[in-house]
Amino acid sequence: MRFTFVSLSLLTIFPLSALCQSVQEDWTAPTLPDRTSSAQVGTSYTISWNLNLKSWFPTYCAACDVSKVDLWVTGFSSYEYTYKIASGVNVVATSSYRWNVDIDTPALLASPDWVFRFVPSGAAANNKQQISSAGFNITAPAEASRFASATSTRASTTSSAREPSSTSNSAEELAPSAATTSQPTTTPTTNPPPPAPPAPQSKAWIAGVTIAPILGIALGASLLWLLLQRRRKQRAEQHHQGSMGYGQENHATGISGNVSAVDKNTALVAQAAISPPVSELPHDSQPRYLQAGYQAELPAPLR
Repeated sequence: MRFTFVSLSLLTIFPLSALCQSVQEDWTAPTLPDRTSSAQVGTSYTISWNLNLKSWFPTYCAACDVSKVDLWVTGFSSYEYTYKIASGVNVVATSSYRWNVDIDTPALLASPDWVFRFVPSGAAANNKQQISSAGFNITAPAEASRFASATSTRASTTSSAREPSSTSNSAEELAPSAATTSQPTTTPTTNPPPPAPPAPQSKAWIAGVTIAPILGIALGASLLWLLLQRRRKQRAEQHHQGSMGYGQENHATGISGNVSAVDKNTALVAQAAISPPVSELPHDSQPRYLQAGYQAELPAPLR
């Protein structure tokens, strides 16, 4: 009884495993086992299959039309990154397709292993009805590989070039120590280096600090001198006005006592010019004779 159960179990498991593997076996590129085939970004890769592949479509992709299916490439273990390669591929009439490998760098870093999938025309890559190939690897472009190798080569060359310099430096450091050991009595003295001159900015700052008080003192002295001159001028004007007032009070003519004789005559002529106007006497008036002295205005005797 136990032998019969084990035999039935083996007969059930092995045909199923053979059935699952036989689909990938009908792909000639990539081939089984998984991850043994590889493609490189920037190059062309020929995807191929044999004519027996069409016999698996009724079982695993009943909705597919073998004369018109879509070909996708997706990640090996997820559908995070998917790329549609071709549309309307005739699996019966053709047995290969040439693909120019073009995968984004983020996708390549996230998933180095990929799978080809035939799905119904117009369906998404994650459609449950599909015919998938064996897993394969996609490597970085040749330029990136050469750049990485060149970078590593330069780094190794730089590190190797630095080692002799460190050795020579150590030798130079040991030489003075040996010299001092052989001649301990002579100790060379080195004068300290002269102090560096101050920067131009510090000189300008010192000059500004020195000149600013001098300018302030000069400005204050100038203002004080102007104030003194103004005060002297005001005092002189007040004194002059006082002397003018004294002359007007003591002279009826309003002429200052300090005025010269010529100026006095001029002032008298001006006052005479503004005397009352002269008019004719009435016809019945007696004539008057002007005389000098206090009787100048007495009337003349009648005839």
